[in-house]
Amino acid sequence: MSAAPNIPDEHEVERTHAFAACRGRGERILVVDDCVDLCRLIDVWLRELGYEVRCVSSGALALSTLAQTAFDLVLLDLHMPEMGGLEVLAELRARWSRAELPVVVLTAHPGPELAVAAFEAGANDHLTKSADPVELATRLRVQLGVRREQQELHRARHWRLRPDSGGHLVRGGLDGADAGQGVCLRCTALLEARAPACDHCGDARPAAGWPTLDAAGVQWLGTTLAGRYRLVRRIGVGTTGVVFEARDFDLNRTYAVKMVDLERFDPLLQRHIYTEVKTLARLSNPHVVRLYEALRVDHGVIALVMDFAAGHTLGELLAYHGRVSPEQALEIVRQVAQALCEVHRLGLVHRDVKPDNIMVEELPGGRTFVRLLDFGIALPSLSEAREASFLGTPQYAAPEQNDPASSLDHRCDIYALGVLLYRLLAGHAPFEDPTFDAMMRAHLISPVPALPAGIAPDAVRAGLDALIADMMAKHRSLRPDDMVEVMRRIDALGVAPVSGLGLASVGGVRPVAESGRSVAQTWVVKKGG
Repeated sequence: MSAAPNIPDEHEVERTHAFAACRGRGERILVVDDCVDLCRLIDVWLRELGYEVRCVSSGALALSTLAQTAFDLVLLDLHMPEMGGLEVLAELRARWSRAELPVVVLTAHPGPELAVAAFEAGANDHLTKSADPVELATRLRVQLGVRREQQELHRARHWRLRPDSGGHLVRGGLDGADAGQGVCLRCTALLEARAPACDHCGDARPAAGWPTLDAAGVQWLGTTLAGRYRLVRRIGVGTTGVVFEARDFDLNRTYAVKMVDLERFDPLLQRHIYTEVKTLARLSNPHVVRLYEALRVDHGVIALVMDFAAGHTLGELLAYHGRVSPEQALEIVRQVAQALCEVHRLGLVHRDVKPDNIMVEELPGGRTFVRLLDFGIALPSLSEAREASFLGTPQYAAPEQNDPASSLDHRCDIYALGVLLYRLLAGHAPFEDPTFDAMMRAHLISPVPALPAGIAPDAVRAGLDALIADMMAKHRSLRPDDMVEVMRRIDALGVAPVSGLGLASVGGVRPVAESGRSVAQTWVVKKGG
């Protein structure tokens, strides 16, 4: 006699249908739990529903994984050794909002205490580990649906996607914002199509008219962020992003906005970018650009809304003037030292002090005002600096910046400021070897050359030579202790400050572009590579 067939009861059929109704759309889910058996079980359930799943067993692994790969949702165990789930959740919420990265937390017990703590820390939902597959799948589907709705609402409000001349979708402004506008290709500024000349650089309108936004192909130009910041001119490309001049519709004022596409960078550089955001938010020195807002404007893209510093970079001024007087040089270096005092007080190292990262304004009355820019490679001065790739500009890099065994501290900025002082006075950097290796070798073994004769009275020039030699000492223990000592040494020279640098004569002049990559540009080089 044959066995009776195994026919599922009505309740089991309903649950099977309910589970199947929770199918996903291929979203990526990160499961964080130190229980291997539970991870395997959840992995099977979610893959059956069409999700991409990755399981990690610790909070530290979760954070490093999220730094490398984008996920749509995190399923997070609160009970883990070493780094607990609440600590992981705090780190996640420092980077992503609830709408950007939903987090569903898991607890072993049904008590309300941990659930309340999790919600207060930023969790989107809570489940006990005893929950069945249908409940788990339903809650994940709801959270992912809310996330999709938020993303669609955001895109509809902040920009439209339109095809360019090649048929690719690119970001534009709000509907109708691009009509009647063109782009000046010399200074990458947005302007009225009928304008006879560019307001920024003075170029006359071409005979064929100004190129359209599509034809110009300048990424992000014309985009309106958060319904208020319109990107109207690209003004520079930094180590970690592209900087635009932006008009604020709400306040009718100008800001600088730095667009950073995180997916372009490896996890280490992504950490540097997050460091930049946190650093700028903490800095209050008037000689450092102020950060007003950080916007996550798209998947993997953030925008930093900062002070717009009118004027020119010091690099542009030097391209025009060649060099400056001792009075002008010492005034600039002293103000940069004041900015770096604040940076170093927070335990950070800028690590790329150079003319292109210094903005010079001429204030009413002719006084010069200097601001330090681009904290894209600023580092905590101890442990993290040690594991980093070479980041910096070879012409201005201290010897220890190319030493894999060396942990960097504030004295590499003192070295760079000494190089800058030499460059301002002499009209060229102290070492100008053509290759990266030759340049770093010169910093390591070549003596600092004396300043050219005739730039200042002999007694002043001797004092300047001594200051530069001390700031550029090969061993950092021989350099001044801090920027306060540097400023004291500058004041001891007895050189009166100067009123201004003559910015009005510079106009729209920009440095001539160089072919290839110069040792005066910022390099990103893997140690040992």
